[in-house]
Amino acid sequence: MRCVRAILCSCLLPVLVTLAAGNVSFDPNLPAHSLCTVEIAVLRPTQSAVGMKEVEIRAEKIGKMTATQLEHYLRKHVAPIAIGPGGVPYLLDHQHLARALLQAHAGKALYAEVKENWSKLSESEFWARMKGRDWVYLHDETGKPLSDPTSLPRTIGNMRDDPYRSLAWLVREKDGYPQTESPYADFHWADFFRARIHLRDGTNAFDEATLEAMKVAHSPEAKDLPGYVAPPDRISH
Repeated sequence: MRCVRAILCSCLLPVLVTLAAGNVSFDPNLPAHSLCTVEIAVLRPTQSAVGMKEVEIRAEKIGKMTATQLEHYLRKHVAPIAIGPGGVPYLLDHQHLARALLQAHAGKALYAEVKENWSKLSESEFWARMKGRDWVYLHDETGKPLSDPTSLPRTIGNMRDDPYRSLAWLVREKDGYPQTESPYADFHWADFFRARIHLRDGTNAFDEATLEAMKVAHSPEAKDLPGYVAPPDRISH
């Protein structure tokens, strides 16, 4: 009996290691918490837009990575997905990473974790649960609400550009506000800046806008936004 158990364990070990590494190809029947690799081409976005300036900067960095560095980077940034009706995988985060990989021609797949498998639900039930978890952002690239989820792009490559989403990321990169667990925080900051900062055309447009945005990010107007940090002279001791 011990021999049989030892043989079974030795046979299962490579499978378990492969699963843990996320090397199993995506399958619509994978249960929640499964790790896999998934082709970017089949992923459906859960938001309309990305900040293309952020995508370009990240694509440039990715393009300079060695194969080993990129592999390590991708394993550190496992993408959460939900499996929807018909076995369609929806990308819940890391849309910018996915788009940057395509932009840099550096890869066609992501390591992913299945958060939920809702493939047996109807479309209406699926989207009700997605909204309930804050796993979908139904606004377009100008911040205006979308009528329903069918208005979302069907591929990562078709996502539109929201320059103010890039501006929000640039401000966060300069410690204008910290990264938080609040859903779609960068988009809320993007809308805040959209109403207050004019993004001009030109080579230095984002540099100028970022300087202005850093100032208003610490203003009292921003106090209700996720991650707001008051300037030092306003912090009570």
